[in-house]
Amino acid sequence: MEKQCENRSICAKCKGLCCKSSSCTFSPLDFSDLTFEGLKAEIQQKGYIDVRKTKEGKFYLCVKERKRWPYCSLISKNGCMLKYENRPREGRMLIPVKDVIVFIQIWKVKIPIIIQNGKCISKYPFEKALQDWAEYSLTLEKLYNFFNERSA
Repeated sequence: MEKQCENRSICAKCKGLCCKSSSCTFSPLDFSDLTFEGLKAEIQQKGYIDVRKTKEGKFYLCVKERKRWPYCSLISKNGCMLKYENRPREGRMLIPVKDVIVFIQIWKVKIPIIIQNGKCISKYPFEKALQDWAEYSLTLEKLYNFFNERSA
């Protein structure tokens, strides 16, 4: 069982900047049925899951994005619309960062600068998600084609 990383007080200060700039990536562990029919049913039922393809031709699942900022379709004024345990793995594995102090040296004087809520640290990086989805690439490609042919 993974450790809960959510810290709403830190997230409230920055108002979910990481969620507003992109959407979360799912892991195969987020799904109980990884067959074409199982994933298709879940995508259709939930309505917020998207099948994506990278420039290199790798497939993965993520939360649908809006065409304008804020990009994540599940962000609200109160944070993520999903309960913590129902979020994609990336969303559950984001570690909010408290204020960070960096020092800038001007001449011989070090000046402290506080950066309000630095960017969240992802304990489930995108590269890892792509590796995890690699063994399901044929299924994801079928899903990608199925959903894109329907919307064309």
